Amino acid sequence: SHTITSPRVSETLDAGRPTACNLCHLDKTLEWTGRHLHEWFGQPLPELEDRHKTIATAALMALEGDAAQRAIVTWAMSWPPAVQASEAATWAPAYLSRLLDDPYDPVRYMAGRSLSRFPAYAGFDYDFLAAKPALTDAADRALAIWEHGDHGSTPRPAVLVGSSGKLDRDKFAASYARRNDRRIYLRE
Repeated sequence: SHTITSPRVSETLDAGRPTACNLCHLDKTLEWTGRHLHEWFGQPLPELEDRHKTIATAALMALEGDAAQRAIVTWAMSWPPAVQASEAATWAPAYLSRLLDDPYDPVRYMAGRSLSRFPAYAGFDYDFLAAKPALTDAADRALAIWEHGDHGSTPRPAVLVGSSGKLDRDKFAASYARRNDRRIYLRE
């Protein structure tokens, strides 16, 4: 939406619209956002499911969200201020890799474009309009590049990265299995 409002966790929960807070702090949970909005602006503390307390909102939207949410988060994952604020260079390519074979062409396009902004993917061979086997191959190749990189040993549980710097594949797959593939129609 082009409507400008104050960020509210309720809009994310009720309408699926990401807050501006979580589009910059990509590694933070909705609980983190709700706590800060409560402390700073007196908004009521929201009641949240466990996954909104433990997994970053951007990660959930990238894996579970509908196509609009995936597109918005995919763009944010390469936006320089958000990359810096959330240290996304250490984990976002894993999510963008998964989105290279998304069922929606625009999400695939944006995932490829966002991924190409990370140095390890400069010149990465990818055609977002390729047949499904080629898309799956590209997603696997991109994830392999990320997995062979050095991401340090600081655990990042909110984005499903453990202390070894490896992706928690079981949690990642479980979240991805809940992806919302409903057809969407955006009026803008």
